[in-house]
Amino acid sequence: MKIRKRSSPTSPSGSITHPSAKFRQAAWGSSMRAIYTFSTVQQFWSCERERQAGKKWTKSAAANETAQVLHPMISTTTITHFLTLKMGNLGVPSMLLLSLIAAAFANNFHQDVEITWGGRHARILGPGNLLSLTMDKTSGGSGFKSNRDYLFGRFNMQMKLIPGNSAGTVTTFYLSSEGPSHDEIDLEFLGNKSGSPYTLHTNVFTQGQGGREEGFHLWFDPTKHFHTYSIVWNPRNIILLVDNIPIRVFSNEESIGVPYPNKQRMKVYASLWDADDWATRGGRVKTDWSKAPFVAYYRNFVAKTDWGVQGLSARGKKLLSWVRERYRIYYYCNDLKRNQHHGNGRRRPPECKASIGGHAADAGGSI
Repeated sequence: MKIRKRSSPTSPSGSITHPSAKFRQAAWGSSMRAIYTFSTVQQFWSCERERQAGKKWTKSAAANETAQVLHPMISTTTITHFLTLKMGNLGVPSMLLLSLIAAAFANNFHQDVEITWGGRHARILGPGNLLSLTMDKTSGGSGFKSNRDYLFGRFNMQMKLIPGNSAGTVTTFYLSSEGPSHDEIDLEFLGNKSGSPYTLHTNVFTQGQGGREEGFHLWFDPTKHFHTYSIVWNPRNIILLVDNIPIRVFSNEESIGVPYPNKQRMKVYASLWDADDWATRGGRVKTDWSKAPFVAYYRNFVAKTDWGVQGLSARGKKLLSWVRERYRIYYYCNDLKRNQHHGNGRRRPPECKASIGGHAADAGGSI
């Protein structure tokens, strides 16, 4: 996987600079800095300009924005009710409420997941909205899975990754069914040496067959604060998002003979494990066990069978183009040697097409 040098990022509109710069300028509480970047920051500054111009910021406006940004599957009426109960008549910008709402609608790890391996190296903390996975040389890692399985849905997880030298480690959040002909939708965070960026490695397996990798660098440091990673899986599209920004779309192309995962129910999985034979620079950089224990944190897990969206809006496609242009470092469709290995000769697989953003959105909504 060849890493291309990236220029300093700006938003698609050119109006918002690197998200961390906004965080440094903003006098928010730690819970705000811990979660949100870019799209929500952009909306915050828009709301702040309106407030300074004398426009009244109401609970109704807060509810509308919150519904669009954080939980498309939750109605504006529900969020308005939540704001009324939790905040009363306080004039608090909606950005300050997002972390509260994330926690309020999150699943409870005590009730909703099972520790699958690692024993004491996987710990549910507090009332059940925070979970830590630890890896040391004695354990090799740890993991958990959801008690429920799903056929389609939207799945959100807030994660804070291993800081410092994380080379050789893989931290994951994914969906999977069971058996040799399983389906799977992967988000894998490949660690690196201090100062080098994490790689977000994604893949889609259908009937046991993968080989559809896309790799990304992120526009922020995922070890500093919690960020929200989402999988939207519906009959038409699989959409992967980071802080509600789409980074990848895999569309249902069964009409041209491309398998699509739509028949097997899947559970939510997460794990931290040692993969120093391949994870960092193809296995050339090994795990430094003197830095152990390695710890990753998960919180505010949300799984909804109402996925809320079908595809991408015009804005969503613009954001996806921005991510692809600046942050995608590997795309299987352009790897001719790999395609040849998978029996495609030097041809691109049939699902690799010039269109962006998957199937068009319909009445089911869009990002």
